[in-house]
Amino acid sequence: MKKIIARLRQFLLVNTSSKQTVIKNTFWLILAEWVSKWSIAIITILIWRLFGTEVFGIYSYRWVILAFLLIFADLGLTTLLIRDYQHLASHERSHYLSQWLKTKWLLSIWVILIFGIILVLSTDDLVIRQVGVMLLLYSLTSSFLEYLRGSFRSLQRSQVEFQIKLIQGVGNLCIIPLLFFVSSIVSIIGAQALVCIITIIYAWYTIQKKQDINTYSKNQEYQINRVELLKSGWMFAMSGVFVSIYYYVDSLILKIYRDYAEVGIYNAAYRLAFMFTLPITILWNAIMPKLRALIIKSKKEFR
Repeated sequence: MKKIIARLRQFLLVNTSSKQTVIKNTFWLILAEWVSKWSIAIITILIWRLFGTEVFGIYSYRWVILAFLLIFADLGLTTLLIRDYQHLASHERSHYLSQWLKTKWLLSIWVILIFGIILVLSTDDLVIRQVGVMLLLYSLTSSFLEYLRGSFRSLQRSQVEFQIKLIQGVGNLCIIPLLFFVSSIVSIIGAQALVCIITIIYAWYTIQKKQDINTYSKNQEYQINRVELLKSGWMFAMSGVFVSIYYYVDSLILKIYRDYAEVGIYNAAYRLAFMFTLPITILWNAIMPKLRALIIKSKKEFR
C-alpha cells in the first residue's frame, strides 16, 4: 500500500517524462479550474438572483468593456512568460519578473486612465461608476495574479498553480454569506478584489519559496528591457484582441438595442454555457509549455 501511495505521489508531483508531465499537469489544471470557475459561477448566479437582472446587466456590460481593455494591460506578456520562463536561469528569472512588473504597472496606469474617461463620458449614474471602479480593481488584480500563476505553468508545476487557485476559490466561497447581508453589488466586487490581493501575496511568497530565484546583478550578461518584452508579446496581444471580439462583441451589440436587464439575462446564460469550453482550454494549457520545452531541446523529439 505504501508503495502504491509513493508511486502515485511521484506521478502527481514529479515530472519524469513528456507523457506523464502532460497527464499530471492536466489533472492539476482540471482541479484548479474546477475550484476557481465554479466558485465564481456560484457567486455570479447569486448576484443575478439576489440583485436582479438589471444590476447584473450593469455588472456584465462593464466587465465586457474591461475585458477588451485588459488586453492592453497585458499585451501578451502572460503568454510570453508561459512560453519562455522555463528556459531562464535563476538570476534571469528575477530580472524577467522585475522588468515585467514595471511594464505591467505602466500598462495598467494607461488602462485606468482610459476606463476612467469611458466611465465619466458614458454615464452620470454614481452606482454604475462605483461598479466600474471596483470591477477595474478586481480585473487588474486578477490580471496580475494570472501572470504569477503562469510562472508555475511554464515550469510545468501545475500542482502549485492548483494550490494558488484553491486559496482564491476558498476565498470566493467565503464571500457567499456576504451576499445575503449587503445591499450593494459594489461591496461584493470589492470583496472579490480583496481575495485576489490576498492570493497575489500568497502567490508571490510561493514563487520566492518554491522557485530557485537569485538576486539579479547588472553585471550579468542577460538583459531584457520593457521595449523588448512588448515587441515579443504583441502577436499574442493581437490574438487576444480577436478572441475577445469573438467572445464579447455580441454583448456590446446587444446593449445598443436592448436594456441592461436583457444584457444581464444573456450574460447569465452565456457564462454558464462557457463553463463547458474549459476542457479544451485546460488541455492546451497543459500541453503548450511541454511542447515549447521539447522544441527548444530537440526538433526531432518534438516531432
